[in-house]
Amino acid sequence: MSNEQLFFGLSEALRKFPKETDRVLCHFCFKPKKVTNEVLASDNGRRSQIMISSIILLKTALDALPLLSKVLKEAKSCLLGNVYKTICENETYASIRERIGEVMDEDVLHTRVPFVARTQQCFAVKAGADGLLDMARRSFCDTSEAIHSLANKYRQDFKLPNLKIPFNNRQGFYFSIPQKDIQGKLPSKFIQVVKHGNNVHCSSRELASLNVRNKSAAKECWLRTALCLEALMDAIREDVLVLTVLSEVLCLLDMMVNSFAHTISTKPVDRYTRARFTCDGPLAIDSGRHPILESIHNDFIPNSVFLSEASNMAIVMGPNM
Repeated sequence: MSNEQLFFGLSEALRKFPKETDRVLCHFCFKPKKVTNEVLASDNGRRSQIMISSIILLKTALDALPLLSKVLKEAKSCLLGNVYKTICENETYASIRERIGEVMDEDVLHTRVPFVARTQQCFAVKAGADGLLDMARRSFCDTSEAIHSLANKYRQDFKLPNLKIPFNNRQGFYFSIPQKDIQGKLPSKFIQVVKHGNNVHCSSRELASLNVRNKSAAKECWLRTALCLEALMDAIREDVLVLTVLSEVLCLLDMMVNSFAHTISTKPVDRYTRARFTCDGPLAIDSGRHPILESIHNDFIPNSVFLSEASNMAIVMGPNM
């Protein structure tokens, strides 16, 4: 890939696609039991959460397609030209994005930050789609605000100005206090005290209660949202073939740009050479190396290969295989 503008353009475009795109697209290939109130009654929220997350991720991926189309439009390569025709000129992707936009809030984006992701999932569907969902959202917001208000109260009451309130999916919210701010023992209100590096992680009975209520409200949001998204999921599954093609194309471009092209661009000019293909003639490789394997193994040994009608077998052993 000698065109630097194309190389950097593709690198930027690929960064817009979530890393889990190819894996999550598999979720649309299988149709589980129909989402009903009876099914949701026994659901712990995880299934619904995965469904919502998958659609949010697909929305984010489809939003990145216009930039990829802009970069590929002027590509001279036959391979990249075929990618442009297959993906960028296919109106099915725009149709899927339009259907998602009819149900999903436009501001919802894929994110890896745990509590932001939880909030995005709770507010994925447009307001007014379900009255019970709106009530669950209000409860979720109220408990979230109460947790942060509690943290502010503890900062003032116990003179802990650097007290923080981080979140993870396993614990929920918890307190993080720098050890240097603690004079003697922590007040008895703090429970489950654990040292973690230069900080102390802990909770309180009030926080634990709010965590339970916040998680319960989030679960209710996920379940009600799943009901709203069932028809959309069925519509997306009808076009699962084009989504599979998108996944394969993204993998191909990622391999070309972020693996091969990047590796070659960071090595000396004579480190790699472009192969020349002919309709007939032998296969001759002098000191052949696989860019990815070479970056993994320190003891990588180049392989020279010559195959022709007279010499049509080669045995290669060692870490290179």
